[in-house]
Amino acid sequence: MITAEKINIYLKYRGDIDAWARLAKNREAKIMTDSDWQLIDDFIQITQLVESGKASNGFEEKLKRNLEVGVSKDEALKMIYKLARKS
Repeated sequence: MITAEKINIYLKYRGDIDAWARLAKNREAKIMTDSDWQLIDDFIQITQLVESGKASNGFEEKLKRNLEVGVSKDEALKMIYKLARKS
C-alpha cells in the first residue's frame, strides 16, 4: 500500500532509487521497499499517460481501480497526481 509517508520518502530522494538504496536511514528502509518504489514510479508514469490523453478509456479505468486499491488515502492519491503533472 502506498502512503503519503512513502511518497515523501520518494520525494526526499527525488525519485532516485539508487540514492535511496545507498543513503536511506534505517527507519526509511523499514517503511519503503523496492516494490513500493517501483509502484510509485509506475503510478506516476501511467497517470502521465492517461492525463496526456494517449490511453484508452479501459486503460484509464484500470488505473483508477489500481490507484484505489494501491494508494492508502486521498492525500497520497493527490500526491501521485501532483507528481505526474510535474514531470
